[in-house]
Amino acid sequence: MKRIISLALILCLSLTGCGQDTKTKSNKDSDIQYVYRSEVCSAEKLDGEWGDIWGLARDDAWLWANMSVMDRELGREKTWIACYNVETGETKRIVPCGAEGTVLIQSVAGENGEFWGIFYWGGVKFSVNRYAENGEMLVSYKLPELLMQEVGSVYWNCVQIDQNGSVYLGCKDIENPMNSELLSVSPEGRVLFLTGVEGIVQRLILADNGKLYAAVQRRDDTMEILTIDAVSGKTETLIKNLPQNKSRTILAASGDGERLYYNVCGYLYEYDMAEGKSSGLFALSDVLLFEDLLVGMVQTDENHFYFLSSTYDETGAGKGEWSCVRRVRADQAEPIQDREVLTLAMFAEDADVIWAAACFNKISDTHKIEICLYGGLSETDGAARLQADIASGKIPDIIDLAGVDGLAYIRQGIVTDLSPFLEQSPKISEEDFVENAISTYRYGEGLYAIPTMFQIESLVGKTSCLGERSGWTLEEFREYVDTLPNPEVAMAGASKEEMFNRIMMQYADHYIDWENGTCSFENEEFLELLDFVNRFPDEVTGNEEQIVERIRSEEILLYPTTMNCMSMYQRNQAIFDEELTYIGFPSESGSGTKMMISRNAFGISQNCKDKRAAWEFLEIMYTSGINPIERFPAYKRTLERALAVPFKTSYGVVEGEIHTMVSKYELSYGNLIFEINRPTDEEIQQIRSLIENAEPADIRTPGIYAILQEEATAFFAGQRSAGETAEVMQRRVALYINERR
Repeated sequence: MKRIISLALILCLSLTGCGQDTKTKSNKDSDIQYVYRSEVCSAEKLDGEWGDIWGLARDDAWLWANMSVMDRELGREKTWIACYNVETGETKRIVPCGAEGTVLIQSVAGENGEFWGIFYWGGVKFSVNRYAENGEMLVSYKLPELLMQEVGSVYWNCVQIDQNGSVYLGCKDIENPMNSELLSVSPEGRVLFLTGVEGIVQRLILADNGKLYAAVQRRDDTMEILTIDAVSGKTETLIKNLPQNKSRTILAASGDGERLYYNVCGYLYEYDMAEGKSSGLFALSDVLLFEDLLVGMVQTDENHFYFLSSTYDETGAGKGEWSCVRRVRADQAEPIQDREVLTLAMFAEDADVIWAAACFNKISDTHKIEICLYGGLSETDGAARLQADIASGKIPDIIDLAGVDGLAYIRQGIVTDLSPFLEQSPKISEEDFVENAISTYRYGEGLYAIPTMFQIESLVGKTSCLGERSGWTLEEFREYVDTLPNPEVAMAGASKEEMFNRIMMQYADHYIDWENGTCSFENEEFLELLDFVNRFPDEVTGNEEQIVERIRSEEILLYPTTMNCMSMYQRNQAIFDEELTYIGFPSESGSGTKMMISRNAFGISQNCKDKRAAWEFLEIMYTSGINPIERFPAYKRTLERALAVPFKTSYGVVEGEIHTMVSKYELSYGNLIFEINRPTDEEIQQIRSLIENAEPADIRTPGIYAILQEEATAFFAGQRSAGETAEVMQRRVALYINERR
C-alpha cells in the first residue's frame, strides 16, 4: 500500500541550534521580543496503541490524528481517530463504522459533531464517508476507479477534504513523473478541477477560510508555496525561491487565515498575508522537535502551536507524540541555561542517527548533539574536508570512523578507547554486539568504535555447480575460471574493473606492510593478477531479467551479493531457485565473505568536550533499533528482531472489500517480482552462520582502494603496461601509507 501511495520523503541532515530559547520579533509588535518554549503534552501516547499516522485535523479545542494499524489476528487494517483536547488534556477515540480494512487518510469536522473522512484501500480506490459524532456512517461515496486511474500515485500528505465532502488531491503526473497534478472531486465523483503543476507537490493543506495552499519542489531544487483557488484550481505563487527541505515539509494556516506557517531546513517561518512577507520564528530543534518525524502542525491561538510527530518506542514500534510550543514575551520568560554542544561528524544521511540525536537532545539538560555532515562528490571528498578541519584544530567530538582511514585516526590518537565506557555501562557490554562487527575497530588492547550496522558481501552460486567448495584462494579461482568457455561466464557483471575491485577488497592488504610503511606491487604475482583480470570484458550489458535468465540456464555461474537484511538473502534464493553456496570472493584465507561497515561506526575524539555525555548519546543510538528491517544491526537484540521481523505483506481480496493478509510478500528485482514466503528457522540459522563467519572489514584501505582503482582503469584502457601500472601504484600507495603512520 505504501508503495502505491508515494511518501516522497527526503531525510533531514542537520540538527541546528539545539537550544530552547529562540528570539524573534512580532510582525505587528516590532518592539516586543518573544521566545518559544516547548511544553510536554499530557497525552503523549493517547490510547497507547499507535501505528501509521495519515493526517492531522482540528475541531475547536480538539486535535485529531488519523490512525491505522495492522491487526495481525484479523489480518486487516484497523482505523480510528485519536483525539486530544488542548484545553483539558482529555483524550478520546472515534472508530468510524464500516472502515475495516481501509486507511483513513484525512478527516474534517462538520456541523453538530458530524465529520467527513476520505478512506483508501487497495490499488487506487478511495471512498468519501460522512459520520455522526459516535462514528456511525451516514453517507458513503466511492470515487470512480476509472477517474483515479487517469492520474498518478497520490501523495499521502497531499489529501484534503472540506466540510461539504469535496476532496482535494496532489497526484503524480502520469506522463511526466517530475510534475504533479492538483485534482478536486465532489463527493459524487464529479471533477471540479484538474490543474497541472510544474514540480512535485510535497504538502497540500486546506485552511479554515476555505483556501488551498501547496508546497512544491521545483526542478532546480528550490521550493515554492502556491495558493490554489478551491473552485477553479487556478494557482498563484505566494512565496518562491525557498531552499528545498531535505526532510519533511510541513504547512499550516492560522485559524483566521491571516498567517501561513512553513518550515525550511529545520526552521519554522510565518508568512503574513497582509504584509506579504515572511519572518523566522524558531528552529525546530530548539523546541525539541525532529523535522523528519513531523506529521503536521496546527495553531490553536496566537501563542500556541501543536505538533504531531510519528516516532518510535524502544521496541521499534510506531507511536505518536503531541508537542506544544508556546510563545511568550522575552521579558516575562524564565531564562534557560544554554547546553554545551557536542559535534558529530558523519558522511551520509541516516535517519537513525538523527533520531537518536533528537532523543538525546530531548532528555539532556546539559548537552546537545549537533550533526556536521561531511559530504562530497566522491567518497574521499568528505574525509579530506574532515582531515582539514582536524589539522586546523576543529576536531568534532564524535567521528564516524567508517568514512575515514580508521586505523590512521586510531594510531594518531585522534579517538579514544571505548572499552572503559563499556565496562562501566549498566546498559550495554561488548557481549551485546556482533563480535566480528566490533572487532573491525579493535587495535591492540583497545576498542575505538562500535558500528551501529553492517552488511555482508559475498559471491554466491548453485551448490550443484560449485560442488563441495566452501571458499577459495585467488589461485583456485583462476583455475576455476580457466575451465569456463569465457571469463564472462564466471560472474554476473564481471567486467575488468568490477573483478579488480572485488579482488582488491580481499587482497590489497596482502601487498602492504603497515608496520614498516612499505608495499610490494612491483612483483610477478601482482603482474599476473593484472593480466588475469584483463581477460574479462571491458563492459557487461544486460538487465535484471536477462541476468536471472542467464543464471538459471547456467550461462552465468556466480552472483555478487550485498545483503543488508533478511529479504536480500531470500532474494538470492529466488534468483537462483536452487540450493546455494556462499563461496565468497577469492581471498588468502579461502573465506571471502566479508562483513562491511559502510557508515555509522562512531568513535569519541580525545578532544571531546565531555566524553561521558558523548557516550550517553552513543548508548541511545546503539540500543534504539528503530529501523531493523533495512539493515543488519550490530546490537544483537535488535539483530534478532531484524531476522524475525514481519516483512512487507501482499494483500488479497477474500470477501467483499475487506483485505486480508496472505502468507507471502513481494520482492522486486528490476521489473521482476518474486513472491517470497516468511523466512524459515533454517534460513534464519543460515544467515546467522554467514554473519558469524564473515571476515571483519579492513578499515585501513579506503584511500588505497581509490588509488588502485584509478591506476587500474588506466591499465585496462591501454594507457599503461602492467609493469608501468604496478610502478605507479607502488609509488602512490607507499606515499599514502607513510603519510598516515
